[in-house]
Amino acid sequence: MILLLVGVAGAVARPFRLPAWVTPVAAAAVALVAGAAGVGASEAALRSLASPIAFLLAAVPLSVLLDDLGFFEAAATVLTSRTRSVGGLWILAAGVTTVLNLDAAVVLLTPLYIRIARQKGLDPLTVAAMPLVLSWLASSALPVSNLTNLIAASETGATSTDFLVHLGPPSLAAVVVGWLCYRWGLRPGAMRAGGDRQLTAGDRRALAVGGGVVLAVLAGFVAGRAVGIAEWEVALAADAV
Repeated sequence: MILLLVGVAGAVARPFRLPAWVTPVAAAAVALVAGAAGVGASEAALRSLASPIAFLLAAVPLSVLLDDLGFFEAAATVLTSRTRSVGGLWILAAGVTTVLNLDAAVVLLTPLYIRIARQKGLDPLTVAAMPLVLSWLASSALPVSNLTNLIAASETGATSTDFLVHLGPPSLAAVVVGWLCYRWGLRPGAMRAGGDRQLTAGDRRALAVGGGVVLAVLAGFVAGRAVGIAEWEVALAADAV
């Protein structure tokens, strides 16, 4: 427990401006040297986490590549240009969380939503809360939605279809009820009229290429295991594309 607290506190405080990974790695090294953790047990733990960690290492670059392409901003532009409601942003955050992982939704959509809120005359904090809230509500429908889901899938053998059948409906219900509570509790208001950003040729290309990649990735996540393709292999192939 002491080593765990030291690792977490060091990662948060980042003393001496060290990279965030230094303190927890040092704590793990101390645990091994002191005999608090055995090498064999550590190897077994890492082996069981190999596939989820591999997915994380492939999925985060995929999300960043889609962001660099302009896919998220173009999608947000389409959703906000057709209505004054913030419901489109809610749907986008739910979709990104479900298909590309909750980490991608929080890290990549939060700054985008703050920028949109300022352009549309909305409270930035209220709009920026969307990816955070949906990281809780929309992260159960697929194994890739949450790293914990991937660990559970690897331990139980549950497929994406199993997740969709058993956790898809409650996830959808959570997203809908969450939207009603969000709209009633935080009252984001209507977007300011005028000054809408127009889609450019680059935006259309980003939507076409990024949308095609996302659909292919979703198909790979759902059907991949049936033919022996792991989620991390799907994400890695999408990175290459």
